[in-house]
Amino acid sequence: MFRAIVFDLDDTLLRDDLTISDETVRVLHAFHDRGIRIIPASGRAPASMLDFARRIGCCDLLIASNGAEIATPEGSILSQVMIADVVAQRILAFGNESGIYMHTYLADSFHYNRDSVWSDRYRISARLTGVRETDLPAFVRAHPTNKILMMAHRDTISALYPKACALFSREASVTTSKAEFLEFNPGGTSKGKALHEALRRLSIMPEETMVFGDGINDLSMLLPPFYGVAMKNAAPAVQEQAKDVCGDNASDGVARYLLSHETLFAEVHA
Repeated sequence: MFRAIVFDLDDTLLRDDLTISDETVRVLHAFHDRGIRIIPASGRAPASMLDFARRIGCCDLLIASNGAEIATPEGSILSQVMIADVVAQRILAFGNESGIYMHTYLADSFHYNRDSVWSDRYRISARLTGVRETDLPAFVRAHPTNKILMMAHRDTISALYPKACALFSREASVTTSKAEFLEFNPGGTSKGKALHEALRRLSIMPEETMVFGDGINDLSMLLPPFYGVAMKNAAPAVQEQAKDVCGDNASDGVARYLLSHETLFAEVHA
């Protein structure tokens, strides 16, 4: 019997217009009222998750920054891992050599190296304040970070991803959540590892956890011992790794799957 529901946000719980339907909110509340724990797990920074956590209204914990942070639904940081400065500087140098847009984070703002369509798009989607830095490496040296995000056309990211993995996989976690994103987090961190810690805090076993996701950065929590459900809009490689596949994010796939499998969930308060 499952006692926790975990889901990615973008392209999983969120519709394409970055909204959460009334029906999805209703379903999550119904399960939470039975004592089921609700945990969003995103690549977003904590500050970028708060509006969605308020909209859901029944979250128990937040997993942010691809697992580099665990926070309360109000945004208080419970655990945090940072990228070592020497590694961060090498990653930024790699980005500069590639001539790519990139940014990092500080509280409720993101700090980027150049004005571009990518900074404009991210400002809208992340709901954070964007600040252009004339010297991003110096900014990161003064403000340690747990995520560096590079953005470019999907063909560019597709070419850079294997190079980044070859260069940094021993020192950083290299992943992607969208075809236009290349993401760097502290070595050894992942959504799956953070989920183990979040469940420990809630006294829940991994085997009692149903997880929904769509991206490469979700794979670590879609594999056993978790019960992983891939979205219909997920990449084929992600669907192949998951235990099951549900409807797409545009048609409330998470909520519909939960309703059709509600007998698998424990009545914790019964």
